[in-house]
This record gives sequence, C-alpha cells and structure tokens, in this order.
Amino acid sequence: MSHRFNRRSLYAMCALGIVLALLLAGTGVATAQADVASEPVTILLLGSDARPGEVIDGVRSDIMVVLHLDPVASACGMLSIPRDTRVEIPGIGYTKINHALMEGGVPLATETVERFLGIDIDHYGLIDFVAAAQIIDALGGVTVTNEYAFDIGGNHYPAGEQRLDGARAVLYARYRYGPDGDFGRIHRQQ
Repeated sequence: MSHRFNRRSLYAMCALGIVLALLLAGTGVATAQADVASEPVTILLLGSDARPGEVIDGVRSDIMVVLHLDPVASACGMLSIPRDTRVEIPGIGYTKINHALMEGGVPLATETVERFLGIDIDHYGLIDFVAAAQIIDALGGVTVTNEYAFDIGGNHYPAGEQRLDGARAVLYARYRYGPDGDFGRIHRQQ
C-alpha cells in the first residue's frame, strides 16, 4: 500500500523537523557541528520505546526517521526506516535495526543508520512517549485522517478526520495491527 502526501503535508513535516532540530540544537542534545544556515544537514530522529521510568536509550527504538535539510536547494526530505529492517549492527551482527539503540545507545544507532544508508548523520534527536505527547500538546494537538477505524489502549479511532491530543496521538502512531501493518504505522507516525 502506498501513501501519497500532498505538498502541504510534506512542508508541514519538514517544518516540524526544522523546529525539532532547532530545539535540539538549543538544548545541547544535537551532536556534531554544521552551519544549518548555509550547509545541508542530516538529522536522525529516534523515538524510544522506553516506558516511564526506563532509560530512554536503553531500549529499542520505536521510530527511526532520517531528516535531510538543504537550505541551498531550499529542500527537505524525510525517510522512515521500518523498525524491523534487518541490517548488520556493528559488533552485534544481523538483526532488526531498532535493536541498535538498545545495544549501544545513540552512538550505535547512528553508526548503524550511517552504514545502512551510506550517509553521514550530523545531528540526532531522541524522544520518548511522554515527551512526544508533550510536544504535540504544546502545538495544540494534531489533525489526522484515519483510513479505517481501530481501537488501541482503550481508545477508539473512527475512520475520517479527527483532532488528537498528545496521548491519543502517540497511541494512534503506535497502532500496527491493521491491514497495512507496519507501513500503516509508519504513515501514522509521519
């Protein structure tokens, strides 16, 4: 199943990525050096599968997105990496890519993605479920269009357009049991 995004949706995703990159740079979470005003920058965005009280980089990643911002070309691109993608993790061997965060934290996750895609990562962002919900709430929620109805975590998500707060949006993005499986989940995460 393919998902098409209109130009407005793509711009919104890139704008959110830019905001996240600026927030991360301001908090010292971002790594490496790049002049984001004049040079292209590639950012690895990781959503940790950590539950409240767990170490954020000691568990598998739930979301892996590579964001590339090119101010010279006025372009932005995003690539979601399915969490079950089988890759070679340095020092571990062949397994699911989302194990890299659990096995070696952000450094190993970054190295694994760099080797897998043949690119350099300039910065990273790592977030857990609680922080993701807080960011969505700070933005006033998110409007989604659901292709089919489903239930998860005691919440019902009808087909059609709906406005979600942070907690409901996180659950929405995590659902993967529909007819579109993990690809539907990636679409909802985006």
